[in-house]
Amino acid sequence: MDASPFRCDTCRPADIVGRNCGNHLGLSEAARAVDEYTEEISCELRQKSAKKVASLAGLRLYECPASYLTADTMEMQRAVFATQAFGKMPLDGGWVEQPGWFVEAYEIYRAERSAAMKDKGNGERH
Repeated sequence: MDASPFRCDTCRPADIVGRNCGNHLGLSEAARAVDEYTEEISCELRQKSAKKVASLAGLRLYECPASYLTADTMEMQRAVFATQAFGKMPLDGGWVEQPGWFVEAYEIYRAERSAAMKDKGNGERH
């Protein structure tokens, strides 16, 4: 079984099965996050009665997005959000003193937020 290493604990118990939290359906990697449907992927999704859980641009998830988050991912997310909210970086000093993972995560956050704001201004929904 190609299951996620992290069991989703953010969903209500009643939603865990329907959202395929922790990939309990045992979907292949290709079927968990689909950017292009093939006959093989479509067949697997039908056979396992998988339901689309979320979409973002051209990516369709058939597993709860929270299942992909590890403790490290959540810690990165907290650091980025805290920097945005409080204007203070994790380490003293400027950008040069910050760890590479933080700089990269913060830039990804800024780019995604900017794209979402542009889409929102155009009336697009995700």
